[in-house]
Amino acid sequence: SPRAPAATTTVQVARPGRPGRHTLNVELSDAPEVLQAQKTMVEAWALARANFVDAEPVVGPRWEERLEAAMNAASASGDAAHAYGELRAMLASLGDKYTSYLDPKDFGAFRMSNEGELSGVGIIIAQSTSPDGASHLVVQGSLEGSPANRAGVRA
Repeated sequence: SPRAPAATTTVQVARPGRPGRHTLNVELSDAPEVLQAQKTMVEAWALARANFVDAEPVVGPRWEERLEAAMNAASASGDAAHAYGELRAMLASLGDKYTSYLDPKDFGAFRMSNEGELSGVGIIIAQSTSPDGASHLVVQGSLEGSPANRAGVRA
């Protein structure tokens, strides 16, 4: 069931190219997980505003209103999963397939897939074709510090 907000507060946001600040009225959740999601929303909102290549989607009242709506919907739900869904929807509203939120578990998997992880014996192999047309694997070397290297495997 929805939880009551812990507090209603205002968030002041600067408006690039315009004097003054805009005030958002948001309800902060009393659920710690939802409150953390709300903090993450503000951080993601500010990062998008500061770094988004196409300034039009992140400058102006619609982007500010999107943050306000996402934070209030998160608070009203009282559910962390719903709150993070609001964050994902807020970022999706930018219409950029490269802008999204990854939770810590997904981010760890993303980093692992991008940074890679070596496992195995640590040999570098290539496929070679002999003059008779037969295909076979050839050891080209071993990775420094690997089990193969410690065992003396060389090209």
